[in-house]
Amino acid sequence: MGLLKQALSCGRGTDVRFKTADGVKVGGHSAVLALSCDGFREMFESGMREEEEEEEEEEGIVVIGGVQGSAIKALLEWAYLGEFHSGFPTLDLAHHFPER
Repeated sequence: MGLLKQALSCGRGTDVRFKTADGVKVGGHSAVLALSCDGFREMFESGMREEEEEEEEEEGIVVIGGVQGSAIKALLEWAYLGEFHSGFPTLDLAHHFPER
């Protein structure tokens, strides 16, 4: 198993977590994500959260409303592994990561 695949599957050393509309929390490594996608890089450099939730006080959580857990998991697989599966939910995610 490659190192990035192992990093994605074990969740060790993650420094950011995504919380989706269906309550799924998925961990990631900001350095890997920033290198794979300008939208992630801009998000981390600005220190922004996609959407604030009053009850969400934890540091390092990016709340992404309107997106299901399966969509963010598919995006992370693409970011880490370069694997693009048919049915990839790009429309659900497109407005969260602006183009340059």
